[in-house]
Amino acid sequence: MQPHTYGQALRALSRGLVAGVLLIVALCGGQPVRAAAQDIDDNDITWAIESDLMIDPTVTSDAVDVNTVDGIVTLSGTVDNMLAKERAVKIAETIKGVRAVIDRLNVRPTGKSDQDIRNDLVWALANDPATELYEITVNVDAGTVTLTGEVDSWQEKELAGQVAKGVAGVRGVENKITWDYVRDRLDTEIESEIERALESSVWIDDALIDISVNDGNVKLTGTVGSSAEKRRAYSKAWVAGVRSVDDSGLKVEWWARDSMRRESKYASKSAEQIEKSVKDALKYDPRVLSFDVGVDAVGGSVTLTGNVDNLMAKKAAERDAKNTVGVYRVTNLVKVRPTLTKTDATVAGDVRHAFRVDPLIERADVHIDLRNGRVYLYGRVDSQYERQHAQDVAARQVGVIDVENRLIIGDWKWKPDWEIEQDIESQLFWSLFVDSDDINVTVDDGVATLKGEVSTWSEQDAAIANAYEGGAKRVISELDIEYAPPGYTPPYYGPSYGPYYEPTYGYPYMYYP
Repeated sequence: MQPHTYGQALRALSRGLVAGVLLIVALCGGQPVRAAAQDIDDNDITWAIESDLMIDPTVTSDAVDVNTVDGIVTLSGTVDNMLAKERAVKIAETIKGVRAVIDRLNVRPTGKSDQDIRNDLVWALANDPATELYEITVNVDAGTVTLTGEVDSWQEKELAGQVAKGVAGVRGVENKITWDYVRDRLDTEIESEIERALESSVWIDDALIDISVNDGNVKLTGTVGSSAEKRRAYSKAWVAGVRSVDDSGLKVEWWARDSMRRESKYASKSAEQIEKSVKDALKYDPRVLSFDVGVDAVGGSVTLTGNVDNLMAKKAAERDAKNTVGVYRVTNLVKVRPTLTKTDATVAGDVRHAFRVDPLIERADVHIDLRNGRVYLYGRVDSQYERQHAQDVAARQVGVIDVENRLIIGDWKWKPDWEIEQDIESQLFWSLFVDSDDINVTVDDGVATLKGEVSTWSEQDAAIANAYEGGAKRVISELDIEYAPPGYTPPYYGPSYGPYYEPTYGYPYMYYP
């Protein structure tokens, strides 16, 4: 039986399966009951991951092996750089049925001396506006970077590690940076803040997650719907005062996207609730926390105001707001006001240098022009991920106040309409972020039309992204949003929108928060 055909049959079977599981959960006082029939076949999980890796040019899929046993995926083989390694893992995490991912991928970059790697990383940390003041020591041995020093939070430690992964030639990162919060907090205060953080995230269904805190040590137990959701819950648990987070008690079950909980989770929030949730998200984003960003909410529409000294901080603030439950629209009035005066020539040189040391952009055909702090990107890249990545790299450079992204993705590859439709349906089924049972797909001359109902704005974004991943030339969304505010009309993604869809809400297959 062909994988696509099996996936379609499995999707139909899953309707009754999930409904039955949720009914059992309800009858058992909210405690999940797992049966063997709920499992998705390991071979089909492997096929789905390999298919997604194959259409993502960031990862050389022929050099990556995928093996699945009882929902536990092992990735082995080689990739060119740390960003490709991280992307392969996260793609696997987004496949329905994956309980965990074991990363055994080896990074084999092109030859580069340890001294050159160290010089490039020191430059990258010093020129990133969020890490420029971090007191970090960098050592490199056979391409493996070791970071030491002290920062103010777990989030800042993670950001420094992410900057290191974005330097060409790095084979591995040992992040030994420590952090020290300014003050201790009561366990009850920590627990309450973690609960709010989980509840406020559009990417986490928190209904089946339990939190316990003992002397600042956090333990998460219960059930989540994916390995990716487990990772996000872990990250969100690192609020001020936390000494450690143990998520080993979180079980991953693909059916655990708790639809019974959604009506209350996505019910209309008051302006005060939305503003507090957005402000909480901003204070834990190391790219934003040092700035006074104003948040004003009216009926799910949020306006951001204030000044920041770099473009990436402005973009991060908008992303944080859009990833908050209850937010349907963000007007970003934050102004970029660089504190250092640099000539256009100097800023352009910084952007070009950043591209040269980046493992994804160094190999791409990207050219820049810069006028009065506005960067124009020209050329061709292989994927939407690389296109967005290039924009983010430019936005991190001090002195850049805006980026006009005119990069072109490789030419659209023709497929017959029936094949595109089948591939889109397969993408929707395997997606953790879309209920494919409620979406109908038709394709005419490469243009896909999506009809039906989704729960949230972010789920619509995910469905549209899936349609492009399935091979659509363009996508028309006629999806109704169940938990949209009264009178809300979603944007029209018709033929004039173009083939290079950038998910408004940071769909995690394209971008991982």
